[in-house]
Amino acid sequence: MVDYANGVTTEHTYDPDSTRLMAIQTSYGSTDYQNYAYTYTDGGNIASITDNMRGHAYTYAYDDLNRLSGETSTTGSMAWTYDSIGNILSKSQDGSSMTYAYNSVTHKLDTVTAGGTAYNYSYDANGNITACPKLEGASSISATLAIDYNVDNMPTQVVKSVSGQPDVTTNFYYDGNGARVRKEVVGESTTFYAGSLYEVKDGAATKYIFCSWGRSVLGDVFDYSTNFESY
Repeated sequence: MVDYANGVTTEHTYDPDSTRLMAIQTSYGSTDYQNYAYTYTDGGNIASITDNMRGHAYTYAYDDLNRLSGETSTTGSMAWTYDSIGNILSKSQDGSSMTYAYNSVTHKLDTVTAGGTAYNYSYDANGNITACPKLEGASSISATLAIDYNVDNMPTQVVKSVSGQPDVTTNFYYDGNGARVRKEVVGESTTFYAGSLYEVKDGAATKYIFCSWGRSVLGDVFDYSTNFESY
């Protein structure tokens, strides 16, 4: 059991033989904030997850190679098929489907077909994706993306195109160590980053506090204004 300073507790229950996680319950007094139960297949794959608080249940199926082949939940179902080397060939969700085709030499994803339309992927000489569709769920495309990179293979610009709408351009800036210091959505907003501790977006700053094992425990938002200089 984990006891937090604010009185919240998290209890993990494990199978005594396999030591697999069977349940997680997070609560404060008699109030539950998290209550999950897990079951497993004979091969050790997760067979089901039950969210006891919300009444949601998820069951999972696997193929002979232990690859996820199906998910059924209270809100719908999904299914996947694969080729002989493990690439996803198709993904379906509630009757709609999406298929994938790969380069026979490099095995990079070449096209995704959704709704009868094929969308292409392009790459630079370093293997970075330079053009691709923006996938929504398992069966639809919401936009296409064009991506530029710097010499360190980090994205510097992403242009999102949606039919019938103006393109949205997002620029990224980095310091000498490769850490992102600014994200600019042209004509909309600019976000500044001070490591992983502070984030400033349109005059509102978010201060993040982390526990000793790296988990964020607080994101505090407050008004902030200063003059930023670019060098």
